[in-house]
Amino acid sequence: MSTKNEQQRPEKINYVKAVSFYPKRALKLLERFDTGDHDALFYAALELRMGIEAKLYETINSSRSLRKLPPKKVSDYKVKKLLARLAKLDPDSDKRIDLVFTLSPAFALRVSYLPLSTELAEAHEKLGDLLHYGFFESHPRFF
Repeated sequence: MSTKNEQQRPEKINYVKAVSFYPKRALKLLERFDTGDHDALFYAALELRMGIEAKLYETINSSRSLRKLPPKKVSDYKVKKLLARLAKLDPDSDKRIDLVFTLSPAFALRVSYLPLSTELAEAHEKLGDLLHYGFFESHPRFF
């Protein structure tokens, strides 16, 4: 016999966690902000912040896999800690990597790995500030 709470449980949420989806969702939210939906700004900040974290998680997990290390749960969300963890796994993780595959004389495919920049890491912190009530206390003219 199911309980009343079990019957009212919502369906599984379809939220894509792939790195490339976070900035897309943030852009849509910023478009809503531009049309007067001011709440959308905070959700855009959250999406961007989570996208930065997702990129780091993905890179850390890839580095572990390439080194044939067992998967390890990553629970940090502070970019400085995540970057330090990544640098320990892969001292070259801050370097850009470009690969070019020449499939024929007329066709080549370029694939690039772009590391997380220090500017993006700093943006992560600033976006976090926007997501706390103290931001409004210290910026009374914001709204």
